[in-house]
Amino acid sequence: MDTFLICLIGMLLFLSSQANEDELVYVLEYSRHGARLPRLLLADWNSMPMSLTPAGMRQHYILGRALRSRYVLQRQFLSTKYCPTEVALHSSNLSRCIASATAQMMGLYPPGTGRELWIGDEVGTPPSSHNYRDWVHQLNRSSLVHMLNTFPVSTNLRETMVWQYACPGMKSFINVDRDDAAVREKYGDYLDALARAFNISANISLSYASSIRDVLICGLYEGRYVQDEEFTRGLIENTSVVFDLRKHVYYLNATYRGTRVSRVVASPFLGRVRSSLGEALAAHRAGNRSARKMDVFVGSDTYLQSIMMELMEVQYPSPFASVLLFELYKNKTAGTDEYYVRLLYNKELNITLPIAELMSRLDASILPESEYDSLCELGDRLDGRITVEWRLFLQVSAALCAGMTLMLWAVYAMSMRWCKKGASEEQLRLTRNVS
Repeated sequence: MDTFLICLIGMLLFLSSQANEDELVYVLEYSRHGARLPRLLLADWNSMPMSLTPAGMRQHYILGRALRSRYVLQRQFLSTKYCPTEVALHSSNLSRCIASATAQMMGLYPPGTGRELWIGDEVGTPPSSHNYRDWVHQLNRSSLVHMLNTFPVSTNLRETMVWQYACPGMKSFINVDRDDAAVREKYGDYLDALARAFNISANISLSYASSIRDVLICGLYEGRYVQDEEFTRGLIENTSVVFDLRKHVYYLNATYRGTRVSRVVASPFLGRVRSSLGEALAAHRAGNRSARKMDVFVGSDTYLQSIMMELMEVQYPSPFASVLLFELYKNKTAGTDEYYVRLLYNKELNITLPIAELMSRLDASILPESEYDSLCELGDRLDGRITVEWRLFLQVSAALCAGMTLMLWAVYAMSMRWCKKGASEEQLRLTRNVS
């Protein structure tokens, strides 16, 4: 298990043990998916590239157990059993993120917390001819074996959690292979060492070297090393400076049409954070205690690093299963109406901000809709939400409608012509008969 994850669990348990008279109102979590396979698979890796590994599943399951200790057992903020109205689960449309989200929820609501049937155990069988009696007897009144849960995962936030959809205009900018000559001159030895470890010719590009290093990092979670574990870890450590610099310069601090890339990437999600905190704050002030208590988002490190860059102006490392928590509290001191937010990020960050200050930071980081649309080449929106695919669908539909209209008009015109021709011939025939 990663050292940072152990420290994170210890931090959460420590904070949970502290006496806190203030009322926890709402929690929003953004976490990176767990350990995955690399982009480039070696010949003997019989699996899908970038899919979640067993180690990644365990990372999020343990993270879920830590969150259960904090929010269910210690603070009694969430119910002991899963309640869809309390916790909403969101993920990007990537399989590794969806699998990470469900693994985390299985830790937050482990076996034994599932639902039971309201009536006899003979209900709930499919309408086929099989004999289900043994399985029904095994389940008793449980809906699933071992009282497991199922968790609905919302993946309809592509415009919020997948920048390729949120800002298609930036795709070509991000995908450019930006091999800066000065960076290569300064760190060329690291790249050459990486190339030699894989018997690759020298002068490899930064992007290709990044994919190779990705193989090394992901291989650690699968017990796959170059020579041995010590050599592999040393190679990763020695090349970290160039890749951290590459990501910092080219992805986060770079500017896209005059705006910092991290702001463009993070803006849609930070807008969601602001609206969710605002809704939770308004509901609590109105005395609505049935409002949703927690939103869980699982996505990529690009978003996580961009969010941290915009909120804290610092680039934090984001290993697999990194987690950022926004905890909204109500100060219960008599005569006050003060709310504040505690930000927790792995073991690197634990700060408290008045709600007004956090909202101010969010406002400074969120691009106005018109400016964002212009930067990302979204054009005019329909009800504030129109994706590239939807715009293409409308264009194709309009073209098809125009084509159908022309075809129908042509059929109508031809029919009228035939009718007129037939009427003229009939009239001429009648005239001849009269004569």
